[in-house]
Amino acid sequence: SSYSDSLITVRRIDNITERDFGALRINNYLDTIAFKSFIGASSGAIVALLDQTGNGRDAVQSTAANQPLLALANPYGARLSNDFSNDRLLATLPNNTNYRVFISGWFGTQSYIGTTNTAGQTTIPFGSTGVLTTGDISTVIYYPENQLDSTQIQEIITELNSRLPDYSLTDILRIRWGTAGAKTLSALTGTNYQYIDRFGTINNAAYSRTVSAKDWVILRGTFSTATSISVTGLNIQGQLVSIPNNITVFQCHLNQLTGAIPTLPSGITTFRCDANQLTGAIPTLPSGITLFRCTDNQLTSFLGTTVPITLGEFQAQNNLLPLSEIEKILAAFVAANRTTGTRILNIGGTGNASIVSSAAAIANVDTLRARGWTVTVNEI
Repeated sequence: SSYSDSLITVRRIDNITERDFGALRINNYLDTIAFKSFIGASSGAIVALLDQTGNGRDAVQSTAANQPLLALANPYGARLSNDFSNDRLLATLPNNTNYRVFISGWFGTQSYIGTTNTAGQTTIPFGSTGVLTTGDISTVIYYPENQLDSTQIQEIITELNSRLPDYSLTDILRIRWGTAGAKTLSALTGTNYQYIDRFGTINNAAYSRTVSAKDWVILRGTFSTATSISVTGLNIQGQLVSIPNNITVFQCHLNQLTGAIPTLPSGITTFRCDANQLTGAIPTLPSGITLFRCTDNQLTSFLGTTVPITLGEFQAQNNLLPLSEIEKILAAFVAANRTTGTRILNIGGTGNASIVSSAAAIANVDTLRARGWTVTVNEI
């Protein structure tokens, strides 16, 4: 059936005019044509998500600075952007009890307990302290927390997920721009990828936008041919989500990326993530990789026990590697027995442990240097 009432209240941010928008009768999607006509060259902020049950339990935000932005992002309809801090809506619900909130959109369905304040308002957060970050909303449902068991919660999530479009593309990189201005990401070889941001979707082409600070963009896709991805020196924030198996060269150095390095694809030959803010482990290095650079991060361990003989350059200086991990890396390179071609190994610098107390590490450094390796470690 079609929605007959308004779905959302939007404020045009350049002149504070507000307007309600409903759904198109043809598909029940938000009337984005009317929305685009309303905001023009400006942007729109969400003032309220309007309750469709007839109970008047709208989710509202009256403070302009705390209203998440709404913009077009075809083909997935209207999409949210936020300040990653205090964007949120408040729904006034009965009984002053805690409610379980289900939010469904392109990200799937998320469920969390929304604590209700003394005024009976349950918070729906849009930021780093909450559940929802960016994405279009298909459904928001509230249930009193004490009325649902774990089986019922899962049944609701399954039902809501079944109503979502088929988002077959895989998120590869989620970017949040650290500065405003003109931003460019290159066109990629391969097939079927998209750059998605609050302005819209760019299919199988280069990304070029003039953005505000903390705007976001998602690279998602599937690649059927070997290719490379480079997002270097762009002052981007966010996380590496996954790297498709067909990628052979991946470069994301000189940014502000956080989180862990994902599993590397089996066919990758070059990986650079140096000069970011990555944490966790150096992943297992697949056979065939020739260059790996992860310098100037906050990495604390090495997951592998071996390295391939093809690996001629490994640079991990200026991290937080303890002696035990330094010893593992040195032993792995000795065992690989590479004696020709490029031979560079750097695991020194600020933050990494010294090898001065490890006879085994010192012996392995000597062995590698005798094989023609340029080895840099902390030796004092």
